[in-house]
Parts: sequence; structure tokens; C-alpha cells
Amino acid sequence: MSEELATVLFTDVEGSTDFRTRRGDDAAHHRLQGLHNVITQEIEHHGGRVIKALGDGVLAIFRSPRSAVTSAMSVQREVGILNRSYPEDALQIRIGLNTGEVRVEGDDVFGESVNAAARIAALARGGQTLISSVMKDLLGTVPAMTLADTGLHSLKGFTEKWQLYQVEGEESSQLTFLNKTPFVGRESELAQLERILEQVMRGRGNVVLIGGEPGIGKTRLAEEVAVRAGQKGMLSFTGHCFEMETAIPYAPFAEILEATAETIPADTFREVMGDSASELARFAPQIKQMFPDIPPRAELPGEEDRRYTFNSISRYMRRCAMARPVMLILDDLHWGDESTLRLLEHLAMNLQDLPVLIVGTYRDVELATSRPLARTLETLVRQRAAQRLALKRLTQTDVQGMLHRLSGREPPQALVEAIYSETEGNAFFVEEVFRHLYEEGKLFDSTNTWRADLQIDELDVPEGVRLVIGRRLERLRDETKKVLTAAAVLGRVFEFDLLAGIHDLHQLDPLDAMDEAERAHLIAPMAGRDARYTFVHELVRQTLLTDVSLPRRQKFHLQIAEVIEDRRESELEKYTSDLAHHLYQAGAAASPSKTIDYLIRSGDHAQSIAASEDALRSYESALSLIDDELQRGKVLYKVGRARRGLQGAESQAAFEEALDIFERLGETDRFLRTCLMVADRHTFAGEWQRAIDVLGRGLEMAGNDHTIYTGAALALQSVALSWSARYEESKARLQQTAAVAESLDDPRLKVGVLSASAIHHWAFGQFEECIDSGLAAAESLRAVGATWQLSTVLGYVQYSLACMGRWEEAEQVHDELWPLSTRIGQIATLLFARRWHEVYLFLQRFDLDRSQREAEKDLELTRASGGPWVAESYAWLGSIELMRGNIDPGIALLEEGVKRANKGAFDGWHLALLILGLSLVGERDKVLLHVQRMREALAIHEQKRSLGSISLITMGAEALGVLGEWSLVAEFHDAVTDAIRSGMRWRNGIVLPMEAVATMTSLARGLPDEAEDHYLKALQACDELNSSIARADSARLYATALVDLGDKDARSRALELIESAASIYDDLQLPFYADMTRALAGRDIKTPRTT
Repeated sequence: MSEELATVLFTDVEGSTDFRTRRGDDAAHHRLQGLHNVITQEIEHHGGRVIKALGDGVLAIFRSPRSAVTSAMSVQREVGILNRSYPEDALQIRIGLNTGEVRVEGDDVFGESVNAAARIAALARGGQTLISSVMKDLLGTVPAMTLADTGLHSLKGFTEKWQLYQVEGEESSQLTFLNKTPFVGRESELAQLERILEQVMRGRGNVVLIGGEPGIGKTRLAEEVAVRAGQKGMLSFTGHCFEMETAIPYAPFAEILEATAETIPADTFREVMGDSASELARFAPQIKQMFPDIPPRAELPGEEDRRYTFNSISRYMRRCAMARPVMLILDDLHWGDESTLRLLEHLAMNLQDLPVLIVGTYRDVELATSRPLARTLETLVRQRAAQRLALKRLTQTDVQGMLHRLSGREPPQALVEAIYSETEGNAFFVEEVFRHLYEEGKLFDSTNTWRADLQIDELDVPEGVRLVIGRRLERLRDETKKVLTAAAVLGRVFEFDLLAGIHDLHQLDPLDAMDEAERAHLIAPMAGRDARYTFVHELVRQTLLTDVSLPRRQKFHLQIAEVIEDRRESELEKYTSDLAHHLYQAGAAASPSKTIDYLIRSGDHAQSIAASEDALRSYESALSLIDDELQRGKVLYKVGRARRGLQGAESQAAFEEALDIFERLGETDRFLRTCLMVADRHTFAGEWQRAIDVLGRGLEMAGNDHTIYTGAALALQSVALSWSARYEESKARLQQTAAVAESLDDPRLKVGVLSASAIHHWAFGQFEECIDSGLAAAESLRAVGATWQLSTVLGYVQYSLACMGRWEEAEQVHDELWPLSTRIGQIATLLFARRWHEVYLFLQRFDLDRSQREAEKDLELTRASGGPWVAESYAWLGSIELMRGNIDPGIALLEEGVKRANKGAFDGWHLALLILGLSLVGERDKVLLHVQRMREALAIHEQKRSLGSISLITMGAEALGVLGEWSLVAEFHDAVTDAIRSGMRWRNGIVLPMEAVATMTSLARGLPDEAEDHYLKALQACDELNSSIARADSARLYATALVDLGDKDARSRALELIESAASIYDDLQLPFYADMTRALAGRDIKTPRTT
């Protein structure tokens, strides 16, 4: 519940009960519904919010008393026009208005101010509008309106009498124009959009992009759809794009967020924001002011930052839509910045199952291929995520309807034909021509009826819409035109106090100018408490700017920047983009240092909200003005970060130039910081050596200096060395990092040591140590909200727990890691989490179809991310094909995995899978080609073996055993038991208990008791998971060794195991494995081969 100042409007239909009795329920309902639609449309067009219908009336509230009374006048006028179509069923509306404090509870309002407005409406006669004295005092001057004192009145429920005033102007001899262009025609477009609205209400979201020439009526159509959406119970909001070189990032979405925060009760809004609140507060800073409890946002790398931001907004939209269907209008998308358009693309792909309609408008005549919107349109239409709706010009019949609505009377046919001929049905052009001729006095006589002497051939209609607007502007006072010109430089939407503060306007009266311009329907007030105006059409603003010389325009830009600095000193952050724009446009007249400063600040703001394209544009504008070398290096660093946020390789060039500058100037910390950015990108791409080299360059420059950047560089280099399987060097770097962290007593570095240590131990199969370091790091990272680093560490912990057979703990980590990685968009740990989770489900449930689907999703995800993990996706798919018995496709996929594999800690894993696959189909010679590589892995000291080497040893041993190469298998015995002793219970790849592999190596060494012990432990591991597939694989491997190496009793045992494994494969519908297993029974007992 909250309280706010508002103007309350009540309407009621006079004599509605008698009308229902006289006309019957069906006819009366149709007529009254049409009346209701007109009333709600005019209320919403003037910025009002319809709260509810009351009988045949409406309760609405406005933030502006002026908007409320203008809306009431429009309602009475539109009802009068509608009555002309129903001469026998004319209905009169009575309206009451009052301004005061109201109590907002959910979607309703209460309080004495509301009750008073209802009582005032009850006193009014049909066709009469009454307002309170409080409202009269707040109104000031309203164009084409006078107030008549009706005296004191008693209101039911109030002890004191109220002074009420009648609003006059509806019956004035002067023509009162509508605030909005009349809506006519568009029957087919409206029907199409109505169908889409119905689908949206049923939960099928959509994006509709309305294109057409300037003035064709795109925005007006979108507004009409919003009215109809409101009648269906949808919330609708509008956001605008503006033509600015340093555009405000996500401008239309920020505008919509601000409107939402003002419209929805605070408690409800906070609940709907949920965990997206931190991200939304970046778009609309007042949200943070409204809710100081919003936590700090997560700090993420560039490209992941945008993914996280977009996902947060998607979640917010989902919660909004689940509470109430939503319609968003994004106006003038042809001026949309790239960040806005990328967010639109993201939302479009994620609203198919939501009651959300996004309507965008754009000028198709300005759709050059270089415009960002061209790419967005192509993307959305290609992916069937949006529908395009091309608006055509109005027909002559439509023009006749518009002139009727504008004038309130049937226009002469000759006039319709003349205006249609000149305008060719452009809606805005039609309206402007009508206003121009009206202002020239060529249409009506003194009684406000069509002139009897109207001569069509003497009308002198200008040939273009800008010429018409120019003629209308010429009729303004010079002072008004000068004020409007300054307003045009300010922007399509402008704040009155900033306009009034412009130095060159000090001798003028901007308030009178606003009144004159509003009466001329060139500008319109915006809803809200602040005095903000908008040009009724961008063509009006552009026409004003056409006549302004460049020096004068630059002078206005400079003065606007000065008044913003002066009058918005306490909230300059909100205006950084505006200041950057105006100072840059001021040219040489502005201080270069100040212009550079605001351009950089504008870029920083854009970067802080994941709008990298906008940031880049600001930074590059700043670079064009910078002479100082150090400052140039600093901005180049920012350029590199922004380009990195766009996932572009071009970031490297900016970073390299910055590195050269910092190295030349001896800026060690800046040099190291830049090295960290470059190396982090190389690490993400799996380019370990490049990361090691660039960090080495930074550490060499730092020498023996111990700083936070030195420690961070050592830690990252340790990670890169771990991934490169360089044990000794990685360990040395870890020790150096720990020493720096200790000497600086820096908690961040100490956590960094734990994180790097976890990765180091993981890379070399030291899973227990990885878990200990990782969980210790995770505890600290949770405490400080470092979600990116937390996600990274938990990925390695989950992997290690799974390999150790601690599946329940691994799943607990997964339950934290999966939503965290999804929310922040960290692909690497997302893959870790989902792959091991799928292994767990596969072992327990054996759903090969599900595994195939998930592997295909995995491949799609890795391809889209551009990271170094795609090889594992191919290996996963290849393993599934082999299980199905699809030999050739399976081997081909495994070979693709080997081809795409990165060198490093995993080097050998992909080859091991291929070797194992080749052995299953009897490709002995191909397998034996890799024996030397396996022996090289064996030669590495146990502690220094990477995960790839361990995989090559364990899967290689199995492959050789399948082929009966037992003397070779015996060589792997010690390495396999070492891995088991270190805690590795489950093997990654074709996953099965390590003890199952050990049955083969032990028998190859002539250790049958040890082999039996390993088999029993393998069965125990399978039983812990209730994994039938692992039990079958374990029995098959042990049987293979017993058949070849055991005595007569062992062979009998082998036959039992063969039948047991084959039966399980039969149950699992794996005929290839079942046949292969049964074939073991006919295999000859042979002595160990020697190679």
C-alpha cells in the first residue's frame, strides 16, 4: 500500500438505465460498450490510468491535473462526435474531477479524494464536466478552456461545502483539436493485430514490427492496439528511441522500467523484480533509490556480463507476464542503439510461451543495410521470432474519415479529394494540411461551419509535409519559434526547466512559448509531475533544425550542456550521455578536456550496463580528441574491454596498442592489468601458451614488485600452466602467488590462491586436494558475492566429487552450480555441471535417447559459445553412436573430437576414447599404432600425470585387453592402481568404475585374487548407484580377462559373467554390446601376447 498525489476522474452515463429499458439489453450493451471504448481510449491517450469500470462509468487517475482536464474535454468531444452516428440513441456523459492524496492498494485506489470526485460527478449534468477548487488552483492556463464558477455545493459524506467549477470549451466557437491524431482505417491491420492479441492472451508471445514511411501512422496504430490490449486486461508501456550520436543505452527499456516503477505498487514491483533487481537498477537508477536493500550486482567478464544482464531481464519479464499480460511499444526503432536491438532479439527468442506482446515501429525508408536495425530485422524474421507489418497510406475514404474526426462534421467531397491528392494518404501530412488551412482561415466561417465560398483550387496546399510544417511554424511568434528551436536541439523529449535555463532564452518567456506551441499542436505535455514535453512528431523537430546554422546549433548545444551541469549537479550520472552528446556536438566551442571526460564517463556508464556497442562509440569519439599519450592508453584499454564484450577479436589490437603505451611510459600496474585482460581472453579460448607468454611479459616488467596485479598475474599463469599439464611450473607459480598474497595480506589474493590450487590439483587428478581447496575458496567467494569465480571453482569440485564416486555430494554441488551458471551465463561451468549431471542420470536410468538429445544440445551450446569445449561434445555423441551399434558414424564423431581437441591437461582423453572405440570393432592395427603414445603417458611420474594422460592409460589398457594384448595391458597395472589409490573411483569418458579396468590389469600381471577383489569393489560402486549399465560393463571386462588368462574354473566363472552382462545389454536394448559379449564365450584361450 502506498499514497500518492493524483487527479481522480469519474465518468457516468446519464440515463443509462432508461436507455437499457428502451433499447433492450443487447442493443444497449453494444452502444454502451462503444462509448466505454471511446472514454478509456481518450483517458489512456492523455496519460491516465483506468482503474476500473463502475456500472456504465469509469474511475481513472492522472499524475497531471492538466492532462486530466484535457482528457475530460476530449472525452466530451469524442462522445459528441460519436453521437452524430446515433442521432436516435445520443448519450451524454457527466464527469467529475478532483486532485488530492489517494491510497493505492494493488490495482485499486481509495481515499477521500476518490470519494469527492465520485460525488462531484454525481452533481454534473449530462455533457457537463465539474472540477474542484483545489484542482482549479493547480491547473493554470489550459488552451481552449475556461472555467465557470458554479458556486458552493454539498457533497454527500463531507461536512463542508465545495466550490465547483464547470469546464467550458466543448461548445466554443473555436475548433478544439484532439491531442492525438484521429484513428481511422487500418481495418485489416487491426484485425491481424487483434488476432495476435488473442494468441498472446493465451500465452503465445509475439513480436510485431510495424514499418512504413514517416507520418504514415505507425505509432498511432501501436497506440490503438495498446488501448485494445488494456481492454483485455493487459498492462502496456511505451519506450522511445532517439537520434543521438551518444545514445542512451537501452533507452526505450529504461523508459519502460521507470514507468513500471511509477505504475505498479512498490511492494508488488519489488516482488516481481526478484533476483533481477540488481540488474534492473543499472537501467533505472531510481529503482535503487526506491529499494536501498537491493544487493550489489555480480561482477562478470564482458561477454558474459551481457548474457547475464539479458537473462536477468528475461526472468523479470517472465515474472511480470505471469502476474499480468504485458504489451511493450518500442517506438522509432530505426534510431535504436545496438544494445537495445540485441536485447530485443534476446527477448524475442524467449517469450514464445509468455503472454507478452512487443510492438516495434520503424521507418522502412531509413533501413539502410548499415543500420543496426537491418540486421535485427533479418535475424528475427529468419528465425521466425517476429512478424513484419508494412503500413500503406490511407485510402481516400480514410482521409474523409480523418477530416470528419478532425472537424467534427462531414467534409465537402471536393476538399477530401484535394487533400488526398496532395498528401497521397500520409496520415500526418493530412492532419498538418488540415491544421494549416484551418489556421489560414480557409475552411470555416465565423460560426465554425464549412465556408460556403470554399474554393478548392485556391487552397494553396504546400507540396511536402515539411513545407506544411514550415508554413505553420511561420505563424508562430518569433520568440516562440526561437524557444522551439532550442527545444529541438535539446531533443524529441525535453524538460522545461532545462529549456528555460538556456542562456540565449533568458530575455524570452519560454512558458508563453510552450502554451502557444501546445495550442498549435506542435508539442504535447508528457505524463508525470515534472514539466516534460515531446514534439508531436519527429518531423516537426527536424523541420525546426533545418533552418538552424551549424554555429548557432553548436552554441545551443554548449548552453544546454552548461544548464544540465548547473541544474542537475546532484544527478549528473543520469545525464552523462546527454552531456557527452551536447558537448561533442558543440564542437570547438566546448572545452576538449570536458568533452573527453563526459565521453569517457558516458562510455563507462554504457559498459557498466553491458551496452558494449554504445561504450565503444563513446570511447572512440573520445580517442579522436585525445592528444595525451597516457590518457590515450587508458581509453584504449577501455576500448579493448568494450570490444571484448562484443566477442570480437579486434579487442586484441586495442590492448596491444595500450600495452605499448604503458610499457613505454613505465606504467607497470596498468601494463599488468592489461596483460591480465589479454591473458584471460586467451585462457577462455584455450590458448594456454599465449596466456602464459603475455603474463610472463607483464611479470617481467613488474620485477620484484609485489602488488595485487602481480599476484593476480601469477595466479592466472598458474591456471594456464595447469591446463597446459606443466606440473612443476604450475606448482612453482602457485607458491609464488601464495607468497605475494601473504606479503600483501590481501584476502582476494588468498582466495585466488585457493581457486588456482583447486584447478592445479584437478588438472593432475588429485581430486581430494581439489575438493578441499575448492570448497574453502567457495566459502569465501559466497561471502563476497563473487558469483563468477564461485561458479568456476564449483565446476572443478563437482567434477572431482564425481570421479571419486561421491555422487550425492556432486549432485548437491550441481544443485547450486547449475542455476548459478545459468543465471550468470558462464558457459564453461554450465557445461561441467550439465555433463556430469547427465552422466549421473545415465548411469542410474540408462536413457540413451535422452543422452542423445542432451549431447546434441551440448554440441549446439559449445558451437554457439565459441569456446574450446566442442571436442568433448563430438566425443559424447560418438560414444552414444557406438553404444547403439552405429560403428561408422560413431568412429567418425570420435575422430572429429580428436581433430578438434586442445592440447593441455585433457590432451589424450579424446584419443583414448577413439582407441577404445576402435578396439570394440576389432581395429587392432589402428589401436597398436598408439601404443607408444600410451607408454609416454606411463613414463610420466604418477603425481604429474594430467587427466588426459590418466584417461589414455585407463582406456588404453581396456582397449588392449579387449584385443587380447595382455602383455601390454600388464604394463599399465601400476598406473591404474595408482589412480585408484589416489581416490579416482570412476573414469571419465565411457564412464565405469576404475576397479573394472583394474580386473584386466591385475589378471594380466598374474594376480587373480587382486582381480577378484577389484571386481567386487567395482560391483559395490555399481550398486551404490544402482547402475545396470556399469554392472554389465564391469562384468564384460572381467570376463574378457578371465576367458583369455584364467584357468578352467576361471573360464566357467567367465561364462556366468558373460551371460549376466549380455542379459543386461538385452534388457537395455544394446544388441551390439550383447552380441560382442556373447562372442567372448567362443573366444579361444590364448597365452598372453607379446608386442
